[in-house]
Amino acid sequence: MREEGKRAASQMISMIQELGADINNVLTIAYIALARFSEADETRDGYNMALHYYEKVRDWYKLVGHGVKRLEAVMNAVKSKRDGRQVKPFSDDVLNEIRARYEKSGRERGESSTGTLHAE
Repeated sequence: MREEGKRAASQMISMIQELGADINNVLTIAYIALARFSEADETRDGYNMALHYYEKVRDWYKLVGHGVKRLEAVMNAVKSKRDGRQVKPFSDDVLNEIRARYEKSGRERGESSTGTLHAE
């Protein structure tokens, strides 16, 4: 399994280099995916692993200056699930931030762009 994982990671890196993609954006997407997979496990360890990945994303979001509030709301929801507490919905300011990013992305990229559909 480790060798298979190493091959997959090497292939991903090669593809990223060929596409000339911004590595930080690709890593952010990968960390979010890993966090969601970990969270879906619905175990204390899974929630803790999800928080670990979300912390990496938060560090990047702080550098680029957006998405921090929304991500922290997601992290608080994961902590609530982990601790057996009721999950609270997003606050109005977080929802407004999400809406603004979606609308901006729709104007810049088009409404059917995958970047718009994934605007976070």
